[in-house]
Amino acid sequence: MIVLTYLLVAVVFVTLFALLVAAHEWGHYLSARMFRMGIEEFAIGMGKKIAVWRRRKQILDDGTELETEYTIRLLPIGGFVRIRGMEPHEDGSETKVANGFYASHPWKRLVVLFAGPLFSLLAGVIVLTGLYSFSGIDRAVNKPVIGAVSEKGAAFQAGMLANDRVVSIDGTPVNSFSEIVNKTYQSGGKPLSFVVERDSKLMTLMVTPILAKGFRLDSNLEPLPGREDLYRLGVSFKMERVGLTFGEALSEACSYPFKAIGGLLAIVKKPAIFEDSVGGPATIVSAVKSSVESSLYSVISLGGLLSISLGIMNLLPIAPLDGGQMVMAFVELLRGGRRLSFKVQNAVMTAGFMMVMLLMVSILFVDFRRFTGGDPNKPTPPGATSTATPKPAATPATK
Repeated sequence: MIVLTYLLVAVVFVTLFALLVAAHEWGHYLSARMFRMGIEEFAIGMGKKIAVWRRRKQILDDGTELETEYTIRLLPIGGFVRIRGMEPHEDGSETKVANGFYASHPWKRLVVLFAGPLFSLLAGVIVLTGLYSFSGIDRAVNKPVIGAVSEKGAAFQAGMLANDRVVSIDGTPVNSFSEIVNKTYQSGGKPLSFVVERDSKLMTLMVTPILAKGFRLDSNLEPLPGREDLYRLGVSFKMERVGLTFGEALSEACSYPFKAIGGLLAIVKKPAIFEDSVGGPATIVSAVKSSVESSLYSVISLGGLLSISLGIMNLLPIAPLDGGQMVMAFVELLRGGRRLSFKVQNAVMTAGFMMVMLLMVSILFVDFRRFTGGDPNKPTPPGATSTATPKPAATPATK
């Protein structure tokens, strides 16, 4: 049974990966064709080719015929759209390649580069809008009712169970889960007297909150960025499925890109929360496993959120990410279309590549600590950026 579970997780992970990459690269592909750029290959994955299709012949401006190759490659670590004339040369000859990427005006390259992240964002929003329209959305219930109880938490040790309704704490009536949270935060680790209702009977439980790392919840029971030492009970609030109109579903889905941007800005303002706000391959696999074990709804929701995360990450102004190359194209646009010198291009790409590698290593280290050396129960908060690398799908100008 365990083997079948992990096999299913692997299948779902690879499927999600392929769909995320396909959506992203489709944006680059369609926009490149719109500007009659010669597309040599559309690839999902990296490494050795394991499946190849050839179709979509193009007649180029120099009269030659180009056939696009569609491939699936062995390693699920990226993807790319290879366009003619994408490799810069010291003599600038890439600007003379018929229907080439660098032979096109900078504003056209800007559109092609932006289309990948845009399609990732649109795919995520469309998926989430459809999901919420048909199935509703899970929302926290801010009532004094216990949702789940961790076996390692203080509440479980005191005998508290899921679905217990908290009537009062230390003699003070409780009307919401937020009040339970705040009184626990303010306990200072002292025992609290809980009166709970279970099966229409009242009982008193003495619970001593445990000081542990966690995400502080706001008044809407949303986790705030960055973990901190908090007195905790080891319980969670209940969730309920709420139906949404199409407009409400669209509004909810469109809010996630802004939340993702907010998460990135929070990391910039407070780098200390980096470790608590990102996740790498292990975090994504763990999230996929949890979703598979939960429901199809959770799998689809995760896919939509990951697509949005991919789109936002690719807009970072770091070469060779789409955002970094867009900055270079914009500078050339301001220069009247004149290319940056080969030396400057190399310097920018090298610096960007080193930054991307540093970011990747940092994220992998976070994963290592999260699942081995550090807190084994350390979660990634909802809305946090979770990505195996800053760019699972390569930009069209990156090989």
